[in-house]
Amino acid sequence: MTKKAIWVGMLAMVLVFGATTIGCTATEETQLEGTWVFESITLKEGSGAELRAMLETVMRQIPGLDEEMLEEILFQYGMMSDDDLRQFLQFSIDGMWEMLEGSEVTFYDGIVEATVGGMLITRGTFTAEDGQLVQTVTHIHGDLFIMAGMYEFESMLFSMDELTAAFAEMDPMMGDMMDALLSQPMFSEQTATYSLSGNRLTLTDEFGVTTYVRR
Repeated sequence: MTKKAIWVGMLAMVLVFGATTIGCTATEETQLEGTWVFESITLKEGSGAELRAMLETVMRQIPGLDEEMLEEILFQYGMMSDDDLRQFLQFSIDGMWEMLEGSEVTFYDGIVEATVGGMLITRGTFTAEDGQLVQTVTHIHGDLFIMAGMYEFESMLFSMDELTAAFAEMDPMMGDMMDALLSQPMFSEQTATYSLSGNRLTLTDEFGVTTYVRR
């Protein structure tokens, strides 16, 4: 139970951050087109509390999730102060990107794709207008889960429905959890303000600031 609770909580955080690190003005979208190499993520002050609140909101909407498991998941993160959680997340993110070199995001024809080390992770759609970038992930690649040791997955792109069904085959309760998790933080529309300065792209959202450099 404990391992499953930790895994679900961590996946929720990964999906939330993953979604924020991807009638329109054609000129703005054209300026974004191309491949951008990840540079850094800086979490803003207080984002630990916001992340914990979002995690609890998502967890409480999962059908069939009993109170014991909910409390266990939240307990893993509730022991940390907001500042400690923020520092822990920043340290974890910095370490993750050091290990996963070559992380990139590519914009083309209204499509956005994220890759790590040349491996496709997510695909979705994007629009850009008046300095606002709106991204919606439509597919997650099975390789992301294979990397985590979940070898039942095929090496292919999964829609939300396909991913939920795949988890349900492994564990019916996990299917319910994934349906709630994926439909909210990952597959929902995500908005960030953006700015371009030379070859640097800066995205600012509710969690902090992410920067990329053009390849």
